[in-house]
Amino acid sequence: MDAIKLYSDNNKIHILNEVIWNEEPNDFYKIFPQCLTNNMYKHWNEVDIINMKQCDLFLNRPNLPEIFDVILLDGGEFTTYYEFQILKNRCKILHRPKRKMRQNSLFFLIM
Repeated sequence: MDAIKLYSDNNKIHILNEVIWNEEPNDFYKIFPQCLTNNMYKHWNEVDIINMKQCDLFLNRPNLPEIFDVILLDGGEFTTYYEFQILKNRCKILHRPKRKMRQNSLFFLIM
């Protein structure tokens, strides 16, 4: 069952097909140099950017609160770092599920 159907009867949960950012940051390859040298990582990043450019930006929505109660970051291998940078001062609680990915090391190092 997809998430939209699963939560269709709960007006407090909103499933979005939006992103926090969709333009590759200027310092991307400084933060993730492996995307220049590793073909698999390069491909993952290219696919993410192509898909993200097709999405609306969540923070462009009208009437968003200045501070969110909880933010759960569960993005792609190379997207979550920048989501964190954008959102870290806009929430009371920021959660990143532990998974064995390179981004988690960077994420938890910064927190």
